[in-house]
Amino acid sequence: MSTLLHYSAAGLPLSFRELDPEAEGLECFAPFRSEAAPGPIVFSRDDTLTLPPGADTLHTFGFAETACRFHFAAGRYFLSMNHPRAAMLSAAGTGGDVAVHLPGEASADPVLRRALLRFALWWGFGPAALLRGALPLHASAVVHRGRAVLFLGESGTGKSTQSRLWTRFLPDTTLLNDDSPILRIRRDDIAAWGSPWSGKTPCYRNLSAPVAAIVRLRQAPHDTIRPLKGAEALAALLPSCPPSMTHSTQLTDRICDLLSPVVARTPVFLLACRPDRQAVTLARDAIFDTAHRF
Repeated sequence: MSTLLHYSAAGLPLSFRELDPEAEGLECFAPFRSEAAPGPIVFSRDDTLTLPPGADTLHTFGFAETACRFHFAAGRYFLSMNHPRAAMLSAAGTGGDVAVHLPGEASADPVLRRALLRFALWWGFGPAALLRGALPLHASAVVHRGRAVLFLGESGTGKSTQSRLWTRFLPDTTLLNDDSPILRIRRDDIAAWGSPWSGKTPCYRNLSAPVAAIVRLRQAPHDTIRPLKGAEALAALLPSCPPSMTHSTQLTDRICDLLSPVVARTPVFLLACRPDRQAVTLARDAIFDTAHRF
């Protein structure tokens, strides 16, 4: 029987079979090592993996010269990634099994191979986590006085900048994750967790904090903030969910089922701002005053 390596992300046990993320150069997984019993989410290497004939293509997108396609076939979701110097295929079964077909060591440079594998693991984790009440968000998250604040927005709107300003100007504030924190519904609260995926900022913290607020950012010449409720709050969160999953009706329904209690139990704001200290103070005061009466 193959040796399993055990990790945990957002409190969810992850096992790896025939695949060692740290040996592949993904040191970002080291803080998430676990001695817990293996769980239902299993990543494995399978170089015989192929895309079934007649697979439905649900979404196409690209990043860093890599053409990506999201498919559904035979009850499983597939991601194909093709770069001019390498190709990779991964499949996420709805029960939590994620198989990865790696490009050969000789056919891809190490940096590219790591980038493709890191993305494949993040992509495969999403549907499995969603089934278990957890959701990765494209966001930057800080912890202020023991509670998490998540900044959402399109690329270039200043998520990382806001996090840096909070850690610069507000005492007792630390960065939790700068690209893909994980939301998880717990019995008494909504929690944000660090993850092995943090974009260009090496912040891999296996920690969690109850969420004080979620903030959608918009660039503006003046600093203003207002609360969002109901459908407006839900619409502020949806664009920050993993984009491939929103192209599957089944996964979108599950996302909405998860986000509904999030927006019901968590303050959501729209912050139109400049990248300045005044925006930090404005948001801090609104969030932590509101948190006591939400």
